Amino acid sequence: MAQFLLLNGTALVGTVRPNRKNFPKTLASTSLGKGEAEFFYAQNQEVIAVKYRAMKDKAQNKEKVVHVLSTAHSNKMENAGKTDKDGNVIKKPTCILKYNQSMGGVDLMDQKLNSLLVLRRSYKWYKKLFL
Repeated sequence: MAQFLLLNGTALVGTVRPNRKNFPKTLASTSLGKGEAEFFYAQNQEVIAVKYRAMKDKAQNKEKVVHVLSTAHSNKMENAGKTDKDGNVIKKPTCILKYNQSMGGVDLMDQKLNSLLVLRRSYKWYKKLFL
């Protein structure tokens, strides 16, 4: 899909599941340290797959690994504008920084809709009234 969009003049940046068809298995199975990123270019050098491990996941208290597919960015790391507890500057891949800037509203809407999914689980009217 990324190659099709690129051929039609549309750039793509988005998260992807590591077990998705045609996602590089070598990248999915790579282990990373905190704040590290691994890049994988497709054969045509136009589509890049990125695996990034964040410094910390505050919500679930476990490692946060993100897989991103991009046709608009290269394998550069940029300053995230934050520092860790030792004062070192945190660097993230460019595609992840741009994704975070543009997708904030969509993620916020998903969070708010998640609380409404309880009503869909049941067709009994009295359960809806109780909830």
